[in-house]
Amino acid sequence: MGFRNKRWRIYARIVLLLPALFGPTFAGANAARAVEASELIRASIIEKIARFITWPEWSGEQFTLCVSAKAPLLPAIQNYYANETLANKPVKLSIFEKAAEVTGCQIVYVNVELKDQLAAIVETVQNQPVLLVVENKNAAEQGAHIDFFIDNNKINLEVNRTALNNSGLSASYHLLKVANLVGPN
Repeated sequence: MGFRNKRWRIYARIVLLLPALFGPTFAGANAARAVEASELIRASIIEKIARFITWPEWSGEQFTLCVSAKAPLLPAIQNYYANETLANKPVKLSIFEKAAEVTGCQIVYVNVELKDQLAAIVETVQNQPVLLVVENKNAAEQGAHIDFFIDNNKINLEVNRTALNNSGLSASYHLLKVANLVGPN
């Protein structure tokens, strides 16, 4: 299901317009800018999703986003979140190598390259108020809270509401109405 919400449609259109903005061949410097721009947009999706999630209150002074050291999107995430806030707190990036190192996070971002570690990461954050966002289709069916992917030039979301609720998190109606709900509800 593509996004129906106006804000999400705008993000999707930006992604789709990148080839038009930077030329069809993406040659030379334009290619570097296009890749960087598309990666920044993907990095921003994590923040856009997080704005529609309610966490239980915690006393921490920072909002911690955990990202794999192997994530190709890591430089874009570091760039995007350098001066960003979530839940009215500055974002701190925590970079992990293994699932067991995913501690003290409010969000864990997992990319397709780590799909073999997804079960271990799900087990590590299970029943904790940690949002697990995966950039891989069908990851929500495997226990991730939210996955996003591009299909037919559209950004798609899948939400596992049961996993969210078991973690003490809740998603806004606005997020749920633009996503496919998977798993038992």
